[in-house]
Amino acid sequence: MCRKRISSLQEYQERIREAKREGDTLSNCYLLPNALQEKIDQGTLYFQTLSQGLLLLDDRDTFFRCYYFLPETEKKMTPVALEKDAVIEFPFQGKMNEKQQRQVKMIEELGFSLGRESSMMMRKGEREKRSAVQQQRGEGHELYSQKCSKQRQEIQYAQQEDAEQILQLLCAAFDPLYSFLPSQKELWDKIEKRQVIAIHEGEQVTACLISNFEKNKASIEQVVVSPQQRGRGWGKELLMMYHAKYAVEASSFQHWVDIHNEPAVNMYVQAGYEFQSRKANEYIKRK
Repeated sequence: MCRKRISSLQEYQERIREAKREGDTLSNCYLLPNALQEKIDQGTLYFQTLSQGLLLLDDRDTFFRCYYFLPETEKKMTPVALEKDAVIEFPFQGKMNEKQQRQVKMIEELGFSLGRESSMMMRKGEREKRSAVQQQRGEGHELYSQKCSKQRQEIQYAQQEDAEQILQLLCAAFDPLYSFLPSQKELWDKIEKRQVIAIHEGEQVTACLISNFEKNKASIEQVVVSPQQRGRGWGKELLMMYHAKYAVEASSFQHWVDIHNEPAVNMYVQAGYEFQSRKANEYIKRK
């Protein structure tokens, strides 16, 4: 079996139609047309046929993020061979039902095993209103540079020249299989939109939080503190500034958390977050 690049949205749609000709199809693919088109234009979207169904492969730098289209059948799947590490994200609500358990069994038969168990945590937004004086001055939820308490640290919006250090922090802290780490261009865009908050010590970035805001909902994409600076409360400082930034617009604050990461879970619980029914486990296959 070999992978083949998808050259157009029409080709993608035809491949999916072929996969569904055998009847009902199980799938974890949630990519919207604009996201699909972007990946096709970048030349990073591939498909690989299986003995039954197919895999859609999002070709990242060091691994594949996989989306499956499998027939709803009791037949045993054949393990798939891939030239890179790969991950399949499996979203579900609450406890898995019988159909979802059957999908997990098929994923495991393809050669994937459970890597990380994640759950959505959420805090309601305050929707605080700025005072008339703040509005006149352009102040309020707008993030400002400030000194962190009792330390020679400074919280501020990240600048373009911080991008390389931030990427180094992210790559050292996260397994790319489990995190949608930004490319340099994506990070530059985030910085331009003022969605990256950073803590500096002199010229060195020691911690950062990357956020997103869509449909009145604020979310954290990544938050990281350098190993030398952990245990000093910088994660809480970043979280406070993140909440302040979106206090007016956000109806809720959301974040996906590894349920076994107790320090992170405890930090969010103390900040008013609660677990939701939305979950997403990652199943991995090493080459």
